Amino acid sequence: MKDIRGPSGKPMAGFSGDFAVLRPAVCALFSEFPEIELAYLFGSQGSRRATPSSDIDLALLSKGLSLARYRMLWSRLVEILGTEKVDVLFLEDAPPALRFEVIRSGRILFRSDPDRENRFELLAMKEYWDTAPLRRIRREALYERWGMGGLPKGEH
Repeated sequence: MKDIRGPSGKPMAGFSGDFAVLRPAVCALFSEFPEIELAYLFGSQGSRRATPSSDIDLALLSKGLSLARYRMLWSRLVEILGTEKVDVLFLEDAPPALRFEVIRSGRILFRSDPDRENRFELLAMKEYWDTAPLRRIRREALYERWGMGGLPKGEH
C-alpha cells in the first residue's frame, strides 16, 4: 500500500478501526457531492465485526456521478479515512439481493432526503422479494449440477 498523506503533507497513520470518529467528516464530504443521495456503511465495518485488516465497504446511491467526480470522491475518502482499503458499491448497478443485504445489515451514513431513503429501501425490498423465486430456481439448478439432488430441507 502506498504512503497516504493528509492535507498537511504528513503521512497518515491509516484507518484506526473506529468509523464513528470519522463519520462526521465522511458525511460532510458526501454533502459536497450533490450526486450522492444515500450512503451506507456495510460489510464487517457496518456490522461492527471489523478487524484491523478489514476494508471499508461503502454503498452509494447516486444520480449521474461522473468518473472524474468519482475519482475525486474516492481520493478524498482515502485522505479522510487514511487507507486505500475502501470499496465503493453503486447501488443503482447492484443486483437486488446485494441491495437488500446492504439495507438489511448496513448502517445509513448519509441521506440527502429521508423520503429518497424510504423510496429506495421500499423498492429494494420489493425487488428482492419479487426475484426470490428466480434465486430459488437458480439454487435448485446449482444443487442438481453439483449432484446434491435439489435444495436442502427448509430452503424451498
